Amino acid sequence: VYGIRFGDQYKALSQLFFRFQPNQQMKNLIVLLQILEELSRHVREQAPTITDDSRKIQYKESDAEKLSSIFNYVFENYQTGVDIQTAASLACMSEAAFCRYFKRNTHKTFSQFVNEIRISHATRLLIGKDDSITDICYACGFDNVSYFNRQFKVHQGMTPRDFRKVFIVSNADAPFLRVAD
Repeated sequence: VYGIRFGDQYKALSQLFFRFQPNQQMKNLIVLLQILEELSRHVREQAPTITDDSRKIQYKESDAEKLSSIFNYVFENYQTGVDIQTAASLACMSEAAFCRYFKRNTHKTFSQFVNEIRISHATRLLIGKDDSITDICYACGFDNVSYFNRQFKVHQGMTPRDFRKVFIVSNADAPFLRVAD
């Protein structure tokens, strides 16, 4: 659980949340601005954070630089091939140490992270292009169509084919949502 805990002094503020109304964008914007203004008045009070482990929100600048170089490596290479040995060497660690380090800092394994990036790219291609599922699979860096389908279903809750069908049906009136080549 992450966030900021506000004490009893914010009870009046909580009443503002009940002023949000459906289909009243301008009024809701004004209410939101009022809430933000009220919160900004009490910034100096150092509202305590709520988290189940305070270590989760601590990081060193060297960690940020290390993770940034790893993220850049993945973003630049996920389509052609990402290997854990290269990522570990970027962090100046052994593979085992890198796996522990990455999981501790991102709360996911390195392969989960890479698959999330690849699936995210796949969703954009499924929406924006008429390429086959197989072509999209390989364009996203997957080597196996069956594994791609399983991972896609894990992340999106449906197969790539179903995802494309649902998107096309639900956006039939909005052809501008399709990405042009």
